[in-house]
Amino acid sequence: MAIHGFVLPDGTAALRPVEIAILRNTADRTFVYGGLGTSWDPPPDDREAMRDAVRRVGAHLQAEHGYRGAFGIDGVLTADGFRPAELNTRMSAGASTVADVDRRFFTFLQANLVAGVDTGITMDDLESLVPLMDATRTDKVVAVAEGPKVGGDFSYPVSYDGTSFARSETETGNTLVVADTPSGFFAKVDPCVALAPGERPARVNVALFAFVDREYGSAFGPLEPAPDLRA
Repeated sequence: MAIHGFVLPDGTAALRPVEIAILRNTADRTFVYGGLGTSWDPPPDDREAMRDAVRRVGAHLQAEHGYRGAFGIDGVLTADGFRPAELNTRMSAGASTVADVDRRFFTFLQANLVAGVDTGITMDDLESLVPLMDATRTDKVVAVAEGPKVGGDFSYPVSYDGTSFARSETETGNTLVVADTPSGFFAKVDPCVALAPGERPARVNVALFAFVDREYGSAFGPLEPAPDLRA
């Protein structure tokens, strides 16, 4: 999980949580990065604890370093609550994900805050956008493979049965996009109606990795999402 905020002149605005799909290969005991998104919500108490952590860290950054602008806290949602693991003092991928509600606004806000320009935007102004972030879910289901090539770039519909993707002859609302990269290939499902509100991006990402293993000879192997440890 990750949680993000913006340090403004009058305080720190806390945004909403983002799930980061860090998948597990239990056979090799390795981790694989998938995508990230906001279709899933942690329990309300954990959500507020994460937002409170952002406000406290933001206050420290502002007081000790004169910090302004975006930052994020990555961590793990354990059986005992959110445990921070990393502080990113920048406009990270997770912050950009929640900023999809108005990307131009957040891009200009970040640029002006870093430049020391007084925007007139307050902490309350920015937090008033959190309900819009909750209503506008954004997810990125991706796979980056090293080694094999796909021979170009392609896109086609795929179906999703709740556990796996398959090629489809008709439109399904899920489109597989795949293309070669200098070191292998990149794949994503965009758009992806499989990610309905309440669905964890990690579970859908597992299905994407299994699909590209079958179709394009990547070697991600059997992957699992992190387990749900909070009711």
